[in-house]
Amino acid sequence: AQLTNVDACTVVLKRLGDLRRLKLGDVPGALEALERAASLDPSNVAVHLTLAELYDKRGVAGKSLEHVRRAISLQPSTPEVYRRALDNFRGLGHADGTWNAANALVALGAADEATKELARTAVDDSLMNVERAMEEDDWQDRVFSADADPAMSELMRAVSDAAIAIRIRELEKSKDHFVPDPALRHDVEKSTATLVRSLIWTTRLLSTHVPDIYIYPKTKRAMAALQAHQPTTLVSRTLGSGLSLPELCFLWGRHVTFFRPELRLLIFYSTTRDLAGLTLAALTLGKGSDDALSALERETKKLAKGLKKELGESGMKRLAKIVDEFPKQNTSARVLAWARSAELFATRAGVIACGDAAIAVELLRRFPLGGITSEEEQVDDLLTYSLSDQYLELRERIGVSVSRSQRATG
Repeated sequence: AQLTNVDACTVVLKRLGDLRRLKLGDVPGALEALERAASLDPSNVAVHLTLAELYDKRGVAGKSLEHVRRAISLQPSTPEVYRRALDNFRGLGHADGTWNAANALVALGAADEATKELARTAVDDSLMNVERAMEEDDWQDRVFSADADPAMSELMRAVSDAAIAIRIRELEKSKDHFVPDPALRHDVEKSTATLVRSLIWTTRLLSTHVPDIYIYPKTKRAMAALQAHQPTTLVSRTLGSGLSLPELCFLWGRHVTFFRPELRLLIFYSTTRDLAGLTLAALTLGKGSDDALSALERETKKLAKGLKKELGESGMKRLAKIVDEFPKQNTSARVLAWARSAELFATRAGVIACGDAAIAVELLRRFPLGGITSEEEQVDDLLTYSLSDQYLELRERIGVSVSRSQRATG
C-alpha cells in the first residue's frame, strides 16, 4: 500500500537513504531516496544537510550548495550551514561567495582565525568601487523577495499617493506637526560632510531619491524619515563621527529604501493598525458598495471618502479592477506580511550599499530599525540573503570585487 502520511514517508525515505549510503555503499540510491524525502518535506534540515554532504563528497559542489542554501533559509542562525556553504563556494572557485560566507560566520561570532583572516582580506574604511548603479530590474528581481505578495503590493501602490496626500493634509492642520529648522538643512550638492557624502554615494548606487537632509545636534533616533511632501530626513550630527563610510552606507541604504514608491507609504502609515485601516478602506471603496462603505467605523469611512476624492475617476477604476481580483482570504495576515517584507527589503538594501554582511549585522544591532520585524528576524534574513543567488548576481552585475584594490576613497 502507498504511504500517504508525509512525516512517515520522510522518515522511511531518510532511513532508506542512510541504509543505502552507510550499509550498502550505494550513494546514487541514497541520493535518490533522500531527494524524494526532501521533495516531500522541504523543511527537513537534516535531509538537506545529508544531501549536501553526499553531493560534496561526490564533487558536485553546485548541488551541495543548493541544499545548503535551503538549510540556511530554515536555520539561518546555525553556524554549521555557513561553514558548509563556505566549503561549497570554495570548491566552486566562487571568490565572492566564499568571502560572503566567511563574513556570515564572523557576524554570527562563529569564525575561526583562518575564516576571520579570509573575511579581513577585503575590509577597509573606504567605499566599494562599483562599475555601475543598480537598475529597476535589479530591485525587482534581486532585492524584492520572489515570494512577496504581488496582489497586496499592487493594492498599496494604487492608493499610496492618495493616502499620503490625505495624511499630509491632516498633519498640516495639526498643531503638533513638526517642521524642521530651515537653518539646519544641508545642500547635498555642495556639502563635504561625511554624512552627506556617504548619502550621495548610496543613493547613486541604489538609484533612489536623495532626500532633503536636516542635520540636528542631537535627535531621538539616528535617522528619521519625516512625513513631508518631498523625501525628507532628520539625522543626528553624532553619526558624522565614529562610523566608517561603509557603516554609514548601510544606515543610509536601509533608510532611503523607504523613499521608493513601493514603500514610501510606510513612512506615513507605520503601524499595523494604520495599515489595516487603510487596506480595509481601499478594499471597501474598490467594491463600490455604498452599504459596505456606510458600515465602516468612523475613521476608516473618513479615510475611504478621502481616497475616493484623491483618486478621481481613473484611479477609482484602477482600484475597482485590483479589488475585483484581490484574494479574499487572510487579509489581516497579508497586511502584516507585506509590512514585514518591506522592513527586510530595507536591510537587504543596506547590505548591498555597505557590501559586508558582518558590518551590516553589527550596525543593525547598534541601530535597530524598530517597526514590525524583530532584530533577529532582520539578521536572519540579511544573512540568508547575503549568500543567495540574487545578492551574489547583483554584486557581479554592478561590478563589485572582493579585492582590496577594488575599494575607493569616495
